[in-house]
Amino acid sequence: MIKIAGFPFSPEFDRPFQRKSRDRRYQPYSISQEMITPTTWSARIDLASLPTQKKDLKITKDESKRELQISGSSKTSEIIEGVKIESAHNWKRTLSVPKTVDFESLSSKFNGKNLLFTADRKYGTNVPVSFVNKTE
Repeated sequence: MIKIAGFPFSPEFDRPFQRKSRDRRYQPYSISQEMITPTTWSARIDLASLPTQKKDLKITKDESKRELQISGSSKTSEIIEGVKIESAHNWKRTLSVPKTVDFESLSSKFNGKNLLFTADRKYGTNVPVSFVNKTE
């Protein structure tokens, strides 16, 4: 008799899959929210864990790849038990922009913790619609 390991109703199938901790990378500057409405597109990146000043933030647009390259440097300084700890981190993030977004209308706002990108969406060509009135 052949025993099938991993059959959907066997106990082996219900065993949780455990990943190694090194496979998980902490990404403090990940996209918190991306929203698409019929007229606009927006993406918000949370930079609260990497305190970045406006002068240390750099955003470049690559229209051929439809990407935004966002980079910056984060500098922190704190005193713990009488020891001054200073750290500096250089980070980089690439954000893909959907094809339905008007790339020229991209704008950004930064409030110290969140970086918000907004743009208008493109529409296709107009198709004429004619209505037929049916009278009895």
